[in-house]
Amino acid sequence: MSCSGMQFASYVTNKNNNKRINIMVALFVVFTFIILIVIDIVVLKAQKRKHPAFADAAKAVFNKNSLSLPERIFVSKGHTWAELVPGGFARVGVDEFVLKSLGKISVNYIAKEQTLVKQGEVIFQGTSGKGSFSFRSPIDGVIQDVNRNLTNIQDPYRNDWGVIISPSNWADNTKSLKNGQALVSWLKDEFSRLKDFLAVNSMNTELAGVTMHDGGNIMEGAVTYMKAEGLKNFENEFLTF
Repeated sequence: MSCSGMQFASYVTNKNNNKRINIMVALFVVFTFIILIVIDIVVLKAQKRKHPAFADAAKAVFNKNSLSLPERIFVSKGHTWAELVPGGFARVGVDEFVLKSLGKISVNYIAKEQTLVKQGEVIFQGTSGKGSFSFRSPIDGVIQDVNRNLTNIQDPYRNDWGVIISPSNWADNTKSLKNGQALVSWLKDEFSRLKDFLAVNSMNTELAGVTMHDGGNIMEGAVTYMKAEGLKNFENEFLTF
């Protein structure tokens, strides 16, 4: 082989070797990164924490257009609803706006059967995060039945209703409740009011993870990241009437 041929062969060999070395270095870097991530995840799992790289993806959000609204419900300013059912009774529960705001509601008190209640009186109590909240009756009447299977509110308009009331003043009570298109418009205003509320109270709270992408979404359960004062303010602002 000529000298120039040997030099060319040597050049090709060195080039191939360099390529292999570069590939091995790249693979080493990738595998090292993966190993570090795995170790980090194992450590955080042992500490019962989430890895920041995946935390945001796990956070569900809601907006003013994502709330479901059954046609027959009437909703109070305290975000409890009533719906007439066969027999002239009214089924009563907590609306989805509150559920999304709090993220999860564990019920620890429901008023007893045969209790006479007035519009605005407490009929449920529950906890979410570190907060305890009271929910008020949207109508006057006597409690005829209680949902004994209600422990956590997840399906507010179907399985997770709270009580059935025999209304005593339905026509007058519903004048102050929201229904139909008026309810849709009001909930959009409530969503905007909630965003303003979160922005103001974030000065004194731990809103770890409130997300408002493009100004349109709020993280589900955002309210529960507040301190005690913020939680109380939420009840006063959104759950009373």
